Amino acid sequence: MTSRTTTFKKMAIMPRIRKATPKASPISTVTILYAIALYRMKNKQANNRRNDETSEIACLQLYKNIR
Repeated sequence: MTSRTTTFKKMAIMPRIRKATPKASPISTVTILYAIALYRMKNKQANNRRNDETSEIACLQLYKNIR
């Protein structure tokens, strides 16, 4: 019975995901790239802090413009 219920749930959820993906895809990709950029900046050494700040500002501006 468990396998049947899970398959029914999947069938119910799948059409919703398919409808949502085309609208959400451009923003989601940007958010993922922005998150990766922030993660890289956090992991860098303190020597490159100035460069990180300028690039972070640029990323924020890009994110705001696209959003």
